[in-house]
Amino acid sequence: MLKKLLLTTSLKANIVANFSGNGFMAVINLLFIPVYLKYIGSEGYGLIGVFASIQSILYILDSGLSTTLNKELAGLSSGVSNKQRIVNLVKTLETVYWPVAILVGIIALAASWFLATSWVQAKGLSEETVLHAFFILSITLVFQFPVGFYAGGLLGLQRHLLYNAVRVLFAIVKNIGAVLLLMYYSNSVIVFFTWNFIITVLTVLCYRFLLRGLIAGDSFKAKFDLGELKRVAKFSGGMAAISLSAILMLQADKVVLSKTILLADFGYYTIAVTLGMAVLQIVNPVAQSFFPKFSYLAALNKQDQLKETYHSCCQLVSIIIFPASLVIIFFTKEVLLLWTHNATTVENTWYVARLFSIGTAINAVASILFSFTFALNWTKFAVYISIYYAIIITPSIAIITWLYGTTGAGYCWIVFNVINLVFVPYVIHKKFLKGDLFPWFWNDTFKPFISCLIFILLIHTLIPISQFTPTEIFIFLILTGIMSVVISTIFSGKIKRDLIKLLTKK
Repeated sequence: MLKKLLLTTSLKANIVANFSGNGFMAVINLLFIPVYLKYIGSEGYGLIGVFASIQSILYILDSGLSTTLNKELAGLSSGVSNKQRIVNLVKTLETVYWPVAILVGIIALAASWFLATSWVQAKGLSEETVLHAFFILSITLVFQFPVGFYAGGLLGLQRHLLYNAVRVLFAIVKNIGAVLLLMYYSNSVIVFFTWNFIITVLTVLCYRFLLRGLIAGDSFKAKFDLGELKRVAKFSGGMAAISLSAILMLQADKVVLSKTILLADFGYYTIAVTLGMAVLQIVNPVAQSFFPKFSYLAALNKQDQLKETYHSCCQLVSIIIFPASLVIIFFTKEVLLLWTHNATTVENTWYVARLFSIGTAINAVASILFSFTFALNWTKFAVYISIYYAIIITPSIAIITWLYGTTGAGYCWIVFNVINLVFVPYVIHKKFLKGDLFPWFWNDTFKPFISCLIFILLIHTLIPISQFTPTEIFIFLILTGIMSVVISTIFSGKIKRDLIKLLTKK
């Protein structure tokens, strides 16, 4: 029974699994980041932020292979006769991916000395400690890199429940183990990063074992197939170009700030961005669940079902992303204080966190549109957007961040996403869904947003919560969020009708 449940490919089960998995990961962040701040300090957490940026930049070398594997397995799994191609594709891309992962580790290792001695501005940590930490993180990258690859394979096969079960299990072991080590063995950042390395190795081995178990069979022998590599090269190359520009744009502010501000302040900035982008933990499960479904329906050429699924996806994003974002935007200080229990952290992060929350809400709406086009194998538009990012947006972010610091980076994030939302929906609907731009804007986006905004604005104006206890604030925010979701659902179109039909049937 448990095995059957873990291997289900149901879209509804996948959505629930991804929401549960991402929700749990969000809770993990809420619970453990303040603990890490207590034991390794803002400088130690700043090191995590610096290396996370380096890791993101080096993901350029991924060349879109993770997304390619996700899409291809979703499409190939629509036919039983494609079993041998699935086995060969995984073997082929895996053969390419591991040397790339080793190259990533070598590059990070080579950069460690420069970062430790000439880049980060640490006061409480010695240069030797920073250098040692970067060495461990560089080796960790070799194994962290393929995690996304094997996870993409599981998601492409629509085994989302299995993927999330493993992810949650290792998150529990990693975080509880890290806290116990910091509390009872040593509060050194070296101990923290060493434990992270051990868990990363176990994670990638587990994902690899599961993916191979799902695709392997007695009558199918995996072999390297150059033809499969050539077949996916165009899509993979397009995704690589898109990833390159997106990564450079998203990391431009962090590269500049990691050099221009103190490591402790960079730690605060990392916390602000973490909260500001937290709502992506809500939209990612939707994208993860629907992307293989889009690919599957496109492979079968079921256009009407594809269109219906697309609108369901967009409305689902709206009725969950807007309530969560607006609660954080209107009650940023309260959320941060509940999270960190530290007034100093709140004062150093709340304004930037609010700016990033606004930009991320807009970003979430547009990201689903790109996910839809990728599933339909149309990367050309995104490549053009990527060139625009590389030539105009990324240098602008770097310059404004250099001049105006963390606040400038927050405003850049808002402006960039507003520009995207102005013209991206028009182009994509004109290409694939002619006549659906207004229904998308009115039913899928505007009505859920404006109803939620009016409700939360009234709540914020009429109910002063400054005198509430922390427990009362927590309950208040949860109830406000739940009511906002209900109101957004009432003013949506298809999701509301589907719920009424489901409830009536029950």
